[in-house]
Amino acid sequence: MFQMAAAAVSGRATSLRVNRCSIKASVTLLFSALVPSSPSSLPSSFG
Repeated sequence: MFQMAAAAVSGRATSLRVNRCSIKASVTLLFSALVPSSPSSLPSSFG
């Protein structure tokens, strides 16, 4: 947690990219958990 905050303060561009990837992965997992019966309905933009 603190390391991520420090990274965000020291390197915004890199941390933003990392956080974006992490958020994308979390959203993908969340969607797959919410819609396990129809994974094809997921927006391809997350990929």
